[in-house]
Amino acid sequence: ISSSLPELFTAAFFLLALEEVEGFLSGLSTMAGSAIYNALVIPGLMGIVSLWKLKKGLPEHDRGLVWRDGLWLIGCQLVVLFFIRSGHIGWMESGTLLLLYGGYIASLNRARKAHSITVRALPRATKQKAYRNLAINVTLVGAACFVLVECCVALGEQLGWSLAILGLLVAASATSVPDTLLSLRDAWRGQPDDGISNALGSNIFDLCVALGLPVLIYSLTHS
Repeated sequence: ISSSLPELFTAAFFLLALEEVEGFLSGLSTMAGSAIYNALVIPGLMGIVSLWKLKKGLPEHDRGLVWRDGLWLIGCQLVVLFFIRSGHIGWMESGTLLLLYGGYIASLNRARKAHSITVRALPRATKQKAYRNLAINVTLVGAACFVLVECCVALGEQLGWSLAILGLLVAASATSVPDTLLSLRDAWRGQPDDGISNALGSNIFDLCVALGLPVLIYSLTHS
């Protein structure tokens, strides 16, 4: 979730700045570009890092994890495509996307319990420090995404390019940097499952929450 906050902020700022169809399409193109980047660029970079660090390809990964997250991602893509083809996306459709993400989280929780994975409790002082750092970094990410959207708008005016194209190329690459860094860290540690899950889970969050939440808020506030 944390590595996908740039997509959430960018989609929200596009919708607020441009409104209606152009704002939605700019956010949607950012999600699409990020999905392509996560599916092609991140695994390739993980392989390069693994070859450099471990002198071999990525270690064997959990194929069940790829099947689980991959099928959820395909399902979310089909739902979004259906809404787009219907010609209308409002509070009901965006709410459906958020519920869909809730189902995905529930499936992850069931998998965690099935594998008897426990979460270590942190000391109170450590939690407070973590929350403080999280708030500071979320604020910085939000500010950076606001500047990114303003730069895309200005660049589109200067070059005469569609903002949907700039979202697909520029905004998508910029917002995928956190996912790239986290996945490369996992590849460096020889943990391909974490890196692959991060890339797929990020795409699911982008489609359901980063796209659904701004549209839901916009629909409710603009009737």
